[in-house]
Amino acid sequence: MQEQYKQREKLETQQRTSAFRLVASLLGLTVASLVVTIGYSLRVDGVFDAPLILVILFVAYVVALVLIRQSFNLNWAILVVLLGLYGGIGYTLTQSSGITVVGLLLVTLVSLAIVSQLAASSVFLIYVVGIILGSAGLLLADLLYFSSARDSVTEFYVQYGWGGVAVLTLLVAFLLGRDFTNYPLRTKLVLAFLIVSLIPLGVLGGIQIQSTREALIEGGNKALAGAATQTAARIDDFLLGQIENIRVESGLIGANDYFSLPREERAGSEEEAEVIELLKVFRDKDPLRIRSYAFIDLGGNVILAYPPSALRDGGQNVAHTDYFQKALTGSQPYISYVQFPTESTVGFFYVSSVVRASDGEIVGVIRNEYDATVFQDLITRATSLIGGQSFAALYDDEYLHLAHGNDDELQYRFVEAVDEARIERLKEERRWPNLPVAEASANLPDLARNLDAASSEDNFAVQAVAGQQELNQAAVATLKEQPWLIVFYQPQDSFLLSVVAQVRSLVTLVLGVIVVVILVAVGVSQLLTAPIIRLNEVAIQVTGGDLSAHADIQSGDEIGTLALTFNEMTAQLRETLTGLEQRVQERTRDLETSTAVSQRLSTILDPDQLIGEVAAQVQKAFNYYHVHIYVFNKRRDFLVMAGGTGEAGQAMLASGHRLRANQGLVGRSASNNAVVFVENVRVDEDWVPHPLLPDTQTEAAIPISVGNDVIGVLDVQHNVLGELSREHLALLQSIANQVAIALQNSQLFAQSQQVAETEAMKNRISQRIQQADTVEAVLQVAAEELGTALGAAKTHIALGNKQIGGGSS
Repeated sequence: MQEQYKQREKLETQQRTSAFRLVASLLGLTVASLVVTIGYSLRVDGVFDAPLILVILFVAYVVALVLIRQSFNLNWAILVVLLGLYGGIGYTLTQSSGITVVGLLLVTLVSLAIVSQLAASSVFLIYVVGIILGSAGLLLADLLYFSSARDSVTEFYVQYGWGGVAVLTLLVAFLLGRDFTNYPLRTKLVLAFLIVSLIPLGVLGGIQIQSTREALIEGGNKALAGAATQTAARIDDFLLGQIENIRVESGLIGANDYFSLPREERAGSEEEAEVIELLKVFRDKDPLRIRSYAFIDLGGNVILAYPPSALRDGGQNVAHTDYFQKALTGSQPYISYVQFPTESTVGFFYVSSVVRASDGEIVGVIRNEYDATVFQDLITRATSLIGGQSFAALYDDEYLHLAHGNDDELQYRFVEAVDEARIERLKEERRWPNLPVAEASANLPDLARNLDAASSEDNFAVQAVAGQQELNQAAVATLKEQPWLIVFYQPQDSFLLSVVAQVRSLVTLVLGVIVVVILVAVGVSQLLTAPIIRLNEVAIQVTGGDLSAHADIQSGDEIGTLALTFNEMTAQLRETLTGLEQRVQERTRDLETSTAVSQRLSTILDPDQLIGEVAAQVQKAFNYYHVHIYVFNKRRDFLVMAGGTGEAGQAMLASGHRLRANQGLVGRSASNNAVVFVENVRVDEDWVPHPLLPDTQTEAAIPISVGNDVIGVLDVQHNVLGELSREHLALLQSIANQVAIALQNSQLFAQSQQVAETEAMKNRISQRIQQADTVEAVLQVAAEELGTALGAAKTHIALGNKQIGGGSS
């Protein structure tokens, strides 16, 4: 039996080994391809080395296959593969963020799939516990110890990973469900504990984290919206200040007597010097930002400016510019969009207003040329307005970065690529930043789409810096004075720190719960399964033939009841087998007795001797109280005792004991030609007691018959209730049948012997008669032979007066 178990286990191991190559290779390639895909999706400058993951997995599989090939040690091979998988994911987590949960779930599910199909049932539970602890440990290490300065994978690959988790979950559920009935009871209990405890804990933890995350995001959105609105208000205030300044300044210029002079007298006059001085004063209020102030006549010619270098435009007509046209035709001062002088990457915007003379007549336009880097200063002041690495960015109506609080290199870069037609238009409007086309875009299409939807979506999540993988939460505010957008950003990780802390606490709690659950599960499973295991061991002993094995009853529950029932069953089986052995012995004895009787019957021809011998052998073989045999007399009105055992039998024979043909149990058997069995003769009305047999308790009367011809009855009595059972009747009937045949054969033998003697006598008389030579001699022979044959003392033949005599003596 043990040899068969070993052969079967070896065959199963070989089958699992063959399956290992296929399953491990397929799952390994799946994980490897996923890791490589995620690795190359990371925008990292040589930090994350995806091929290293492939090397780890490849080495693990090679070592595993060598172990299998050399020693068929499948458990070590599985362990090596699992270490390779967890080593690969562990290295991945040290280099990247954003894939912790999905990556660990993928590796966990892949590991469970491998173990469920390849691991032996004796170590399956150890692998499962190790996988769960390993995954939870890596998750905790990711939260506590791994560097936070890691690059995140794109959202697309995270979604791709969750799709893989869904598929693998169904696969693992199918595999575990299919093989669940084959797992040991202890494994089932521990798995049930883990499922019942960890799944609800994970679901509740996930719900709690998600609700906290949503609450924090909502609070962060409100804070971002407030910061964006506040920053927009600051820029609006700045622009309004510029408008008010230019309005006041245009009034001061218009009040000068310069415009009351004839045109030909204005050049070089003191009034002109006063106007230039005013322009200087206006410029000097912010000499670092204001490039120049200028007065433009109604023809669009720059005729006065400070500094004088600004008159470089004097030979040019600016009547086509927006700041001139809008100021001249509008009722309010005008602020232009940011423009770029030819061959300059520095942006400027213009603030302009009409100039009215003292009589109210419009005489021209005053404008200042403001360095657009002022917006960068304003945005920089808003950085960390709400803390947590928050920053703002300013975009014009063409989605040009006018200012960026986190990366000033993005200033004067378009959010997304610009087509050629748009480039030409922007160049004509002097709004192109004079950069090569390839350098003029920050390549942030997701941000552009969110800015397009800013009118309906005030908050969104996006990457705000070119090449950045970190996800930012953003809020949008629109300026009132310009069609520009203020977007305030904050990395989600910064205002989700409490979520991270909560996750750390939850993972720590889960690890503790896992350890406690495993300990409790193992303890409870040991407590529950130990009696069953011991009962199983006892059952194996019983199966092996040890019927003395006994199961310990240590509880009063169902298991204790089962052990009690098993012990009772074993006892019954033991008794049954013992009884069977006894019955076999009895049957053997019966067969031996029957054989002995048959042998004796075949050698005895005297009926009286035959009957006595049968009675003696039956009584001796079965230790009956008394055995005797009755035969019918010639008139068949009495059953005469022909043989009996013991002193009682001899006395009954000597007294000529007999029963009427229908008297007692013996008579009933003879009359009906049927076996009569009475277990307790004391309660039977037909029983006829005999004083020489006072202890009789049970009696069986078996007819001695040939066909319907009843010759006699075999009567068996016992003085102990139950010792003579119905099981003996068949054998006794067989013996009775043999006795009947033997008696019949004996009668036939006696008859044939008598016929033979008669014929012999006839022959002898005939020969003697033939030898006699006189009548007297013939008659003398006849008289002698007849006397001898008839056993007469004297025989006389009278022939007339003459007598011829003979005798038997």
